[in-house]
Amino acid sequence: MPPRGVSREEKRKRLQQSVKEILDELVSDHLVCFDKILLVFPQRRGCYSKLAKLEAEEETLDVKLTAAREGVASARAQREDTAERRALLAQLEAAQAESAKLQEQVKAAGDGDPAAYARKRAAVDVAKTAAVRWTGELCNSDSKLTADNTVAIMGYCKSMGTDEAELRQFLEIGRLP
Repeated sequence: MPPRGVSREEKRKRLQQSVKEILDELVSDHLVCFDKILLVFPQRRGCYSKLAKLEAEEETLDVKLTAAREGVASARAQREDTAERRALLAQLEAAQAESAKLQEQVKAAGDGDPAAYARKRAAVDVAKTAAVRWTGELCNSDSKLTADNTVAIMGYCKSMGTDEAELRQFLEIGRLP
């Protein structure tokens, strides 16, 4: 009995051919990577569209750049080199040199810089706060130190060989309670 229909091998060849055609279409649409037979994720499709958009933008920017360069070249060609223009250019160069010289002087002085002054002012405030914290708060308007830190200061000065009476007189400290 002769075989009926299409053989198994022929079916397989037809199926392979149709799969190959479908894959070729997907590759041409950038939906499948050529090296790997994987479906492209939506992010990849977005990357392709971004790339195409950026390439188009690059072309338009290149056109604008060449137009701007041509405009600059034509503007330079249209300028007339007159004595008045040369005098103004020389005056401009002299003013720029003087400005640079003055900027160097200001930078060297440093005192005129408001930011530097503010930093110094902040450092002084921090130093004052630290000194008050170390020596204790001032008790009265006659600026006598509190007793707790005064004892420590007096002890240190005595160990260094300072006369207690002279130290009390210098710091305007009376007898401690």
